[in-house]
Amino acid sequence: MQPGEPLQYPHGFPPTSGWKHFFLGVRWLGPDLSFFKELRSAQAARSLALMDIWGGGERQTLATHVGVAFSAQCRWPTPYFLPNDSVSTVAGGPSFGWLDNTDVQAAIGAIEETADVKMGDSFWEASGESTLGQLVDQLLSQRALTPESSRHRFAARLDSGVRPHNTIPGGSMIPTVFEDFKVPVKLKLSALWASLMFCYIYGDYFGLYVPGKLHGILAGEGPVGAVSQGTLVATSLLLAIPGLMVFLCLALPPKLNRWFNIILGIFYIAVMGLTMPGAWSFYLLLGCIEIALGVATVWYAWNWPKRAASQPSEA
Repeated sequence: MQPGEPLQYPHGFPPTSGWKHFFLGVRWLGPDLSFFKELRSAQAARSLALMDIWGGGERQTLATHVGVAFSAQCRWPTPYFLPNDSVSTVAGGPSFGWLDNTDVQAAIGAIEETADVKMGDSFWEASGESTLGQLVDQLLSQRALTPESSRHRFAARLDSGVRPHNTIPGGSMIPTVFEDFKVPVKLKLSALWASLMFCYIYGDYFGLYVPGKLHGILAGEGPVGAVSQGTLVATSLLLAIPGLMVFLCLALPPKLNRWFNIILGIFYIAVMGLTMPGAWSFYLLLGCIEIALGVATVWYAWNWPKRAASQPSEA
């Protein structure tokens, strides 16, 4: 892919079929996401000279500010975007699953502040089907309908030498910082369940050092009373579910995923609370950590990010 080619998703992405959508982001089972690397590489190779395609004047200046907003909030390597770039692709970012709705909202806020307009949610949702050139032209058209004093402020802002916050005169980039990205909520939840499992394992392991514990095991005492087929199956199931959630958090669709995490998170908080009274200090410490992990799981699931339907899903 060449730097001057439009940034746009390939045909069929985001997927609409149930199977492909269910395994979105799962290698080999879901759609091929290697095109994100091509998009990022092509955009990274763009230079200031390519911006001349905007034709100069207010259109090019506004396009530069729009590009800076999307670059800063949506993690593109440069602020250089072209008229034929897809708005939904630009807003989606250069890597699958990096962004949540707050990134796109921050970019929209910066664009509206620069253009001195307020377009409304319906406009931005519809713009996902547009090109960046159409978006800039619509913003300029809206500017023409605003009071003259507002238009003067807009022109003054563009002509006052105000430059993108990450550039200096001539278009050179200022010193860089370490790259960071928004972690998708699915990965956060999966990591929480993995952390919970480690605490469970170490809690049970260190529990073997409690005086009398091994003697009780040899005498037939189990985790919940006398050892039997039933008690061991029940205990195995109790510990298997958190392990399965490490995978299910990545594979389940958002709605089902959210409720699984809320219900099971509350359940395991209650289980830990019931097993803590009278326990040794190490177990109380691990129990407090496990409860904190459970609370974080419920909180992240309850506050699962939402997005406009025209944007690619990060979950």
